[in-house]
Amino acid sequence: MTGKFFADFIKDNFNTCFAQAGPKDDGKRLFVMDNDPCQSSKVAMKALEGIEAELLKIPGRSPDLNPIENIFHIVKRDLREEAVNKHIKSENFSEFRERVVGALKRIPCDIIDKTIARLSKRIDAVIESGGYRTKY
Repeated sequence: MTGKFFADFIKDNFNTCFAQAGPKDDGKRLFVMDNDPCQSSKVAMKALEGIEAELLKIPGRSPDLNPIENIFHIVKRDLREEAVNKHIKSENFSEFRERVVGALKRIPCDIIDKTIARLSKRIDAVIESGGYRTKY
């Protein structure tokens, strides 16, 4: 993925995604990223400004401080199991997108809530470990 590709993706998709998330907070939408070079490129930053997104950068390689990584792990596991069970060997983007959305919707809200609620404990553990990874 390149910065231009990501910028085009932002322009084409983020307003729709953000609209489904509900009203803006103080006129902004929050976008969390992990400093992937394509996400932090000048063209991507300009695209994020264009959709009035407030950027929250998570330190790179910081799964302890990024709760979405836990959710991604659940989604990846679900997608892998579904592919095996349904003998999926190839699919187009629309089919894959449909499976990803389905996997996200199947995650119980209490799992997401618990993942977010544990963030303060994670922060304490990272501080205690001197910034190194923890056992989460």
